Amino acid sequence: MSIPLGGLYSKEGGIEAGKISEHRPNTNIVTRTSEGVVPFGMALTKGTSGLEVKVPAGASGLTFEGVSGWSKDATNFDTDSYADNEPVGIVQAGVVQVLVEEAVAVGDVVRVRHTVHASDATKVPGLFAKTADGGKTALIGGARFLSATSGPGVAAVELNGPYTVTADAGT
Repeated sequence: MSIPLGGLYSKEGGIEAGKISEHRPNTNIVTRTSEGVVPFGMALTKGTSGLEVKVPAGASGLTFEGVSGWSKDATNFDTDSYADNEPVGIVQAGVVQVLVEEAVAVGDVVRVRHTVHASDATKVPGLFAKTADGGKTALIGGARFLSATSGPGVAAVELNGPYTVTADAGT
């Protein structure tokens, strides 16, 4: 039997947003319905109903429901996202790969962007970060980075709730 080429069955050698990094006894994944398109590895907040989740769209009513998990069954699998009104796997506890907008280090605090950056349109709601951006990010208590990146990309986050969401004050 020959050995397959590295990366043949996944992107970046298996490090993809939304994938479980480490299997732990406390890993908890639940399913809710998407409200709008939901990319893999993004922060999720409550949707209009209690059974829906969505990518954050502002600071008002911001909650942290978990991270959108990777799924080969997603309608938009080729674009790494769930379609509107589709079942979404939500990682609520455990270690999961997330999309980060900046370089992070092991042990850094975890923030979630809820409002687009004023001058950098690539920093969109749902991305994770370590740096406060007043009025546009929130600190997530109960989460920490477990891997490092040298810039925007994918990093492992440990989710260990209960979670607190503290808005970063506006400037």
